Parts: sequence; C-alpha cells; structure tokens
Amino acid sequence: MRNKTGKEKHSYNKMNPRSTPKTGWSWAALLIGPFWYIMQGLWGKGVFLLALSIITLGLGVPFIWIYCAAKAKSDLYERKLSKKSKFDIDNI
Repeated sequence: MRNKTGKEKHSYNKMNPRSTPKTGWSWAALLIGPFWYIMQGLWGKGVFLLALSIITLGLGVPFIWIYCAAKAKSDLYERKLSKKSKFDIDNI
C-alpha cells in the first residue's frame, strides 16, 4: 500500500499477525514476571524462572522480571512459530 508521496505505507493491523511486533517491551510481563509465561502456556520457561527466583531467595527477582519484560514477546512469537507446520508458514 502506498501513500500520496509514493512511499510504502505500513499499517498496523491487530488481526494480521504478520504486522504485529514480534519483539519489544511487555508491561504485563514486567508486572507479573514468570507468571506471564505460565499464563501464556510457556510452562517450562515460566516454572524455570519462578524456581530461579525462589532459589535466589528473592534477590534475583528484579533482574528476572526485567528479563521477562524484555523477552516475553519474542518468546511467545517463537512458540507460535514452532507450532506452525511448514504448510502454514505463509499464515504467520
């Protein structure tokens, strides 16, 4: 799609997964940390990060929560991508 100046116009469409951002900051993951991973179905990573928080006696919590916020969107995208078959790759 081109605008009046002839440059490509990129539109953001929530229904089209190809146009949604795959990386970036997740405020929800910052607030609830590893629980966000568990809620999204990323059980392994969520339980691991939660166990790591407990093992460090809470000292690692700020770092783990910041890590969750920074990596949440890309981890969720990778999970969705791994669930797609090679025949569905065009619908990502």
